[in-house]
Amino acid sequence: MLQAAAASCPIFPDSGTPRAARNLPILPGVRAMRTIAAGVAGLLLAGPVVIALLALAPWVIWLLYTAEFTPAVEVLRWQLLGDILKVLSWPLGFALLAMGAGKTFVFTETAGIGVFVIGVAIGLASLGIIATGVAFVAMYAVYLPLVFVVARRRLNFAWTAGVIRQVLVLCTAGVLVAGLGHISDIASAGLGLFLATAFSIHALARLGTVAELTGPIGKLSALSRKVFERFRAVP
Repeated sequence: MLQAAAASCPIFPDSGTPRAARNLPILPGVRAMRTIAAGVAGLLLAGPVVIALLALAPWVIWLLYTAEFTPAVEVLRWQLLGDILKVLSWPLGFALLAMGAGKTFVFTETAGIGVFVIGVAIGLASLGIIATGVAFVAMYAVYLPLVFVVARRRLNFAWTAGVIRQVLVLCTAGVLVAGLGHISDIASAGLGLFLATAFSIHALARLGTVAELTGPIGKLSALSRKVFERFRAVP
C-alpha cells in the first residue's frame, strides 16, 4: 500500500528519527505520494459517513431545514455520490501542487468547474434544481480520470487492485442506497445503515493494520479486524 511505502521512507520524520534527519527537505515526488496515500486513508474514513448520509438524507434535510426543502433530498443524494469521487480525486490534485505543477493543477480544476457550469446550464431547464447535483457528479466523473492520468504520467502512479475494488464496492453501495430511496425511504435507511456499519468495520480493520492504532481505538480496531476476518472465512 502507498501508506506503508510512505511511512517506511527514511525521508519522512518520525519520533525515532534524529532532529537533523527530521530537518531534511522532503522531495516533491515523495511528498506527492504521501498526499495520495492520505487520500486512500480518507476514503476509508469517508465511505461509511457517505453511505449513512445517503441512507438518512430525508431526515437530515428535515432536521437541518424544514419540510419546504424536501426537493433538496435528491440534490443531497447526488452530491453525496459525487463526494465519493471527490474524496478520491482531491489528493491527486493536491499531489500536483506538492510537485510544483501549479499550472497543471489550475487547468484540471478549471476543466472540472467548466463541466459543472455547463451541466447546470444544460440540465436546469429539464431537471430543475436537481441539475446541480447531477452536474456535481459529472464534474468529478471528468475530473477524477483527468488528474489520475496526469498523476500516472508524472509519478508513475497507479491504484492497487484493493483500492479499485474498494471504490467499486463503495460506488455500487451508494447507487443502491440512493436508488432504493426512490422506492422507500425506510428500506433505503435500513440498507444504508447496514452497509455503513459494514464499511466502518472494514475501515477500522484496515486502518488498525496500517496505522498500528493503540488504546481504546486500537482495541476497537482489533475487534473489527476479527469480525471482518470471520465474515471472510464464511464460505
